[in-house]
Amino acid sequence: ESGQLMALAVADGQPLWNLALEPPLTSAPSLAKDVLYIADGDGELVAAGIDSGHVRWRRNLGTRLRSRPAVDVARKQVLAAVDGSLHALSADTGEPIWEADFAGLPSIGLFLSKKVVAVGSTDHSLYAFDAASGRRMWRCDTDGIIRAAPVGTDNTIYFGAGDGWLHAVDISDGSMRWRQQLDGPVLTSAALTRRSLAVTTELGTTYVFAP
Repeated sequence: ESGQLMALAVADGQPLWNLALEPPLTSAPSLAKDVLYIADGDGELVAAGIDSGHVRWRRNLGTRLRSRPAVDVARKQVLAAVDGSLHALSADTGEPIWEADFAGLPSIGLFLSKKVVAVGSTDHSLYAFDAASGRRMWRCDTDGIIRAAPVGTDNTIYFGAGDGWLHAVDISDGSMRWRQQLDGPVLTSAALTRRSLAVTTELGTTYVFAP
């Protein structure tokens, strides 16, 4: 709640540096090529060097960032979702690249593949956009809020929802590949490996599926 971001030495836990940001910090930072990208409580996305905490740039997006930023290393851009919009910024300078709209509040994290970025929403839908241009590709509607970050591969996106269903959709058009009813709402992200997909419901039950 203090808004302090602290770096500790792996070997002994000693503090290395401390960066004061606007509280509250409600999402984890993302790391790419020795740069941390952090969303603060005042609508700013901040880029800071991992070695010293030196701030490289700040960009105010107008409203509180609710999702963990995603870094597209290939395109040198960082993606951040705020209430009703998704932003792509230059990872080097913070300059805007594109902005796309969606309804509701975003999930706590984004899914990013080579070509697609997807965000869940409190309006019960998963939205997918072209990562290069921000063009909306498709929308998949469910009967519950999508709070957890989607996960996936280059072919399929998996996500749970507040309606108690686990969904698997085609990444190209959002069509339903399969879905499975669980014993309660899904509020946390699934864990995906090459051989299994694990998801836990609000009731504490963990399910494991073949993806």
